[in-house]
Amino acid sequence: MTGTPSAVPRFGEDRKLRGAFFTPPAIADFLVKWAIDRRPHAKVLDPTCGDGVFLRAAGRVLRTLAGSDLELEKQVYGVDLHEESLA
Repeated sequence: MTGTPSAVPRFGEDRKLRGAFFTPPAIADFLVKWAIDRRPHAKVLDPTCGDGVFLRAAGRVLRTLAGSDLELEKQVYGVDLHEESLA
């Protein structure tokens, strides 16, 4: 982008332009419990993981369900186009 500094989106404005939204942990917990539905070997993909709130919630639920059978690195996946969103 060229032009005056005001023409360059700031970090927060860039998020809004891309439709970025960060989910409150309580809502992520609720949705993950519903999606996993007591399946200890469920696989979870968050294609727009941002700060990872859904992935962390999935890890907690799966850890509770699977116990020592847990293989998070084979069950929980996340990607995001915006590197600055990744925490």
